[in-house]
Amino acid sequence: LLIFANRYAGTMQRMRGGTPLEIYARDAGFEPEIVYTNSGIHLRRELRERIQGVDRVVVAGGDGTIHSAIQVLANSGVALGILPQ
Repeated sequence: LLIFANRYAGTMQRMRGGTPLEIYARDAGFEPEIVYTNSGIHLRRELRERIQGVDRVVVAGGDGTIHSAIQVLANSGVALGILPQ
């Protein structure tokens, strides 16, 4: 499962076993590949580089993070899952 997450979101704080996002993904049966981003520009660049051959991604963050992801994924055929933070 490919997940893009805002590094500065509150739920990205490390706990025993990883971040809450990593723990939740594993509990749901996924082995996540999490790409932590620093800004909207960084997120858009990472998305463009990594979505080839991917049919869905999950983005965790606030409205700015989600907006940045939508700009890249619009008309791409890649499904977007949203984890609001």
